[in-house]
Amino acid sequence: MKQLLFFLGLFFAGTFGLFSVVSAQNATLYFVPASSTVSPGQTVRVTVMVDTKGEFVNAVAAYFTYPADKLDALSVDRTGSAMTLFAEDKASGGRVDISGGTPTPGFSGIQKIASVDFRVKPAVTGVATLSFLSDAAIVRNSDNTNILNLPASGKAVFQIAAVSPLPPSAPTPTPQPLPS
Repeated sequence: MKQLLFFLGLFFAGTFGLFSVVSAQNATLYFVPASSTVSPGQTVRVTVMVDTKGEFVNAVAAYFTYPADKLDALSVDRTGSAMTLFAEDKASGGRVDISGGTPTPGFSGIQKIASVDFRVKPAVTGVATLSFLSDAAIVRNSDNTNILNLPASGKAVFQIAAVSPLPPSAPTPTPQPLPS
């Protein structure tokens, strides 16, 4: 009987413990815009956002990839960020690293992390996808736990469409004199 009670206790503790771990990792990162059609040579601004799901967080590591064969990273803009201290803000070679934080109590809710400007390479077509990496993190202020739900975090998908040349314009008809 004692063994049964012991195993039932472990079962309930494990079950409720599992649910608390799963529910604790519910904050997400996402991109705005999440999708768009762009043209070769066009400059595109992508804003990295965080949704803390009501938790106060004090640090974010927004690490993501982009296809370097289709996009050139131009700059990272931290204007309007919820983070007041930055450790990284670099973009090159197919990877963007933006990390930093805000002192206690941190911040919560839906907040801007930074914006990244990309230029679509000339003469490319296809799809360019931005994806968060497994070393990305959202750190809860109260206990420094990473609460990022990476599978629920967003991707950005850009359809690169070739610019079609304009059809030749029809000649403008010359007005004919009216018969008298």
